[in-house]
Amino acid sequence: MSRQRLLPVFILSACLLVRPARAADSTLIDFELQDQFKQTHVDSTFRGSTLVVLVANKGGSIYSRKWSRTLRDSLAVWSWTDRVTVLGVAHMSGVPFFLKGFVKGKLPKDPKDWLLLDWKGQFFKSYELSGDTCNVLLFDVEGRLRQKFAVGPVASATLDSVRNLVGELLPPGIPEETGAPPDPH
Repeated sequence: MSRQRLLPVFILSACLLVRPARAADSTLIDFELQDQFKQTHVDSTFRGSTLVVLVANKGGSIYSRKWSRTLRDSLAVWSWTDRVTVLGVAHMSGVPFFLKGFVKGKLPKDPKDWLLLDWKGQFFKSYELSGDTCNVLLFDVEGRLRQKFAVGPVASATLDSVRNLVGELLPPGIPEETGAPPDPH
């Protein structure tokens, strides 16, 4: 092979080798984000408990709302509400500045359905998430990312899988659930 053909291959290989490892790929990113009620939330608030982060853009918001409600209801049935936190994040980086107020007005009005508003796309960039789905990030009590996957509509089999994955992240001594999860439909 000629040197002219090898040069692009060498440059590409060198770029891949020196690409910095992103710590955010394996741990909870540092953040300070507001919710739709102008309350500021920081990452340190959520460390120390198992964390389920649901991240979605506009196309995936229908799934994240349903998943959020279903998971919160399920945690109560499973007696895990004091050990697992469900955190919703709205990916807002594509919203033009002049539409921010309008878009915020379309978000849930109930204070118990607050969402972090990620205007810069920190979560999508850091964890390389998918659009038009609900991205589920599972973090252990030390803030390490243990599972990442995308879901669509809530289904009983998928809910069972998520429950099992979350259960694996709970520290020893956590009691088993006291009942079946609520019907997702």
